[in-house]
Amino acid sequence: MTNAVTPHNYYDYYTRSPAGPYIREYRCAGREPIEVIESHQPAIELTPEKHPYFALVQFLDASNPFDIDFGDGLSERTFKIADFDIIPAYTNCLIRAQGPHKIRTFALDAKVLGDTYSSCGVDFAGDFGALHTRPFHSLELERLCRITWREAKAGSPLGSLYADAALLQIAAKLYRLAGGQVKADTGIMAPELFRRLEALIDARLGDDLMLADLASEVDLSAYHFSRMFKRTTGMSPHQFVLDRRIAKARDMLRNSGESLAEIAADCGFASQSHMTDVFRAKLGVTPGRYRKEVRS
Repeated sequence: MTNAVTPHNYYDYYTRSPAGPYIREYRCAGREPIEVIESHQPAIELTPEKHPYFALVQFLDASNPFDIDFGDGLSERTFKIADFDIIPAYTNCLIRAQGPHKIRTFALDAKVLGDTYSSCGVDFAGDFGALHTRPFHSLELERLCRITWREAKAGSPLGSLYADAALLQIAAKLYRLAGGQVKADTGIMAPELFRRLEALIDARLGDDLMLADLASEVDLSAYHFSRMFKRTTGMSPHQFVLDRRIAKARDMLRNSGESLAEIAADCGFASQSHMTDVFRAKLGVTPGRYRKEVRS
C-alpha cells in the first residue's frame, strides 16, 4: 500500500488536479511567496481538493463560459480579457470550462493573508464576499499582478522587499474591492527611529532585506510601516533601499579596486547584470562607464 503524499504548496495541489498537464509556467516571488501559475487549458471539469490558498485567477483571453459552484449553487460566468475571479480557500468547488482558455493564477496563502489583515487592524471574515460570486476587474489589481508576474518570471531580481510589498498591496486592494476599509494613519516616523532604521539598512545592504524585518525594527506591522515610511521619506522602502545601494556602488566604483561582480554582491544587487540595468535606468550609464568617467 502506498502512502499519499501531502501537498506542501499550491503547485502541488495544482499538479494533482486534471489541470496539471496544462501548466505553461510556474514562478514564485517573495519570502511569503506568491506562487504564480500560467496555464492554457482546454474544455475541462475540475473539482479541486480543499487547500489553504485563495486562488486569484486572471483571464488572459476572452473565455468561453464557465459553470462554477463555490458551495452556493451553480452559476454560469463569462470572463473578458484581464477579468479576475477568486476561488476561496478551504472550499469544495466545481469548475467546468466550456471551452479553451488561458489563465494566470496567483496563489495567496490564507494564513499569510489573515495575519496581514490582523496586523492592519482590520476584521477579515475568511472570504471576500461578493467577489467570489462574479467576474470583476480592477486596473490597480491588474497592475499589481503584472509587476508580480514579471518579478517572479525574472527570478525576483528586485528582492524580497519588492515582492513582499506587492503582496501587501494586493491584499489591501482585494479587501477594498470586497467592500472593506483599511484604517487610515497619518503619522510620520520619529527622527530617532528613522536614524536607527537607516543605520540598519546601510549595515545590511548586501543582504536580501525583508519588509517584515525592517518593520519589526520600529515595532510596526509591515503594512503600517510601508505607509509611514513613504510619508516620512517620499518613497517606498524598496525605492529607498535601491537608492542606498546605488550610492554605495558609486562610492565603491570611485574608490575601490573590486570587480563589478564583487561590488554588485556587496551592495545587494541580484547580479552584476541587475546592477547594470539599475545604473542604466537611474543614471543613464553602465557601472563600467561610470567608473571610467569618475576616475579619468
